[in-house]
Amino acid sequence: MAIISLGAINKKILFAVFGGCFKIIANIILYRSEVKMKNHPCILGINAGLGLSLSFFPFLYLKLKNRKMNHSQSSTLITGNFLIYNDSFVIMKNREKKRKYFYFLSVAILDFLQKFLTFFYVKLFLENFWIFDSFLILVFSFLILKTKVYSHHFLSLIMIIIIGIAFNVINYYDNDITLLQVVVTLLTEIFYCLENVICKLTFNVKFSSPYEICLFVGIFELIIFTLLLIIFMNTSISGSKNMNNLNQEQIDNFFIYIDFQEIMILYNIK
Repeated sequence: MAIISLGAINKKILFAVFGGCFKIIANIILYRSEVKMKNHPCILGINAGLGLSLSFFPFLYLKLKNRKMNHSQSSTLITGNFLIYNDSFVIMKNREKKRKYFYFLSVAILDFLQKFLTFFYVKLFLENFWIFDSFLILVFSFLILKTKVYSHHFLSLIMIIIIGIAFNVINYYDNDITLLQVVVTLLTEIFYCLENVICKLTFNVKFSSPYEICLFVGIFELIIFTLLLIIFMNTSISGSKNMNNLNQEQIDNFFIYIDFQEIMILYNIK
């Protein structure tokens, strides 16, 4: 008899594993090598938007599959022991759709803010502050999702926070850390954690597909970062010393960036 068992493991967890592996490769390419892309914050944002927009293909597949299933059903939908007739169902669906897009917009804005700070103010980032994400996600889950918090959660969080603080104190002991660096890093983590919790709320309450949310967020970021790129290309702006900018005249410029080898990287790292 095994003393320790992993239990039943869902094979779909491999998607998360593969995603993590590709994320590591992307970070190595962007931040540990000499690529031009990392000095182009708007290009990085457009890249992120394009990557998320690729969820259009699985979303379209599920949409077509569900449409076929709906045609094969009868004129009434059975949910538990209740019959929901088509007319009332359509009214309820339209009402919920409006609220659903409010959640989508909230997720898109939070994701944009997180990426804006990440791409435009990368010089201000302090590493290993992601250790506090567990604490932030638990707090937001408790406040928004009404998730129950047990004693072992508190014990785990206390251990994580103590280890995280000790690790960062040791890591930055000989470095001069400014308050601005701490604020920007914490804001980025807060936006990221809040975004994940609202995504979970959208899944649970609005029964939305993750592909649909990714598509909405991707299109939103693609539009916003493209507009920022157009503005920064046609306006002479001297970036601050903390901003990730192309040069002293422009924050970004697509025509200076153009590099076919890196364009291939751009379509493969997200």
